[in-house]
Amino acid sequence: MGRKTYLKKAQPSLMYGDTRAFCKNSETGMDDLAHQTAAKKFLQTCLDWQLSIRELVADAQNCHLCPRMSGSRRVLTDLNGPWQARVMFVAEAPGRLGAERTGIPLFGDRTGDRFEELLHAMQWYRCDVFITNAILCNPLDINGNNGSPTGAEISNCSSLLRRTIELVNPLVVVSLGRVSLKALALVYEHNLELRASVGRLVPWYGRWLGVLYHPGPRTAVHRPWRKQLQDAQTIARISEPILSIAGPSLHRVLYD
Repeated sequence: MGRKTYLKKAQPSLMYGDTRAFCKNSETGMDDLAHQTAAKKFLQTCLDWQLSIRELVADAQNCHLCPRMSGSRRVLTDLNGPWQARVMFVAEAPGRLGAERTGIPLFGDRTGDRFEELLHAMQWYRCDVFITNAILCNPLDINGNNGSPTGAEISNCSSLLRRTIELVNPLVVVSLGRVSLKALALVYEHNLELRASVGRLVPWYGRWLGVLYHPGPRTAVHRPWRKQLQDAQTIARISEPILSIAGPSLHRVLYD
């Protein structure tokens, strides 16, 4: 995996792939004191990064800020995807029949099926991307169905979302829907609106922000599914030169 490039404001973290490259270079006989010191600092930074991930997950699991979601699963674990991913998707909230049951974002229900269609249209693979939500718990309404998160609930989860973005440090963040855009604006200001910005990729928070509709079946009322797939393909096409330095997909290694 190659190194990332960043916009001027970016503050990149050192990733697992970089560790392997660094260790490989150390095998060339460069055993001088300066190199050994640099190697120790580099590896310590990676250990600190892994510790920060564990702390983030623990903080999410122990959060009780939102009363109506106190009994819900906190969907933030290694099942969200690789923590060194170059692409992050941010959706709305875990679904009652999906991530609330499986612990895997956008998986196990009709919305998850449509998300897989979206990835297929983009020629991207789940194993290469990190997926999270504006809020990490399922917000049930009074009838026990999926509800919409309130502004306060989105705000309560904002610090966890910001920390997740900073730790994964993706090159591209793809927002899925209006709630996600609102949550991302709390992390770092933007003036994007869903209908006007769908299919666009813009500089944001030291990286790039792409805008798509949420893949839930109900969004087809606002934008036909065929056009949503085309929007996704546009995002993938614009992202290609940005992501080309990231190296090959893990898909072949895992499944071939």
